[in-house]
Amino acid sequence: MTPTASQLLPVLAKRFNLLTQAIQKGSVRDVSSLSPSDTGAYVILNVINGKSYVGSSASSLAERIRWHKSMLKNDKHDNTHLQRAWNKYLSDGFTFLIVQ
Repeated sequence: MTPTASQLLPVLAKRFNLLTQAIQKGSVRDVSSLSPSDTGAYVILNVINGKSYVGSSASSLAERIRWHKSMLKNDKHDNTHLQRAWNKYLSDGFTFLIVQ
């Protein structure tokens, strides 16, 4: 069963508010500032609908994010929901963020 807009709105608003609070606290940064040794959590955020994929890496975040981008660009990502959204909205519909 597909959720209605009125059912999705509170969920999306909560995710947006949590991400906004993290940004305001300075605990979210862009992936462009990654060093090869950085580890931690990351968010792949669909900026069109507010849905997100959250992951973490105990090794290199830069490598993990490169892997995600490569799999998505080549239509081979394991997460079918994320892959379908990527195919629909293309890379401009997504941003990759690091959560500290």
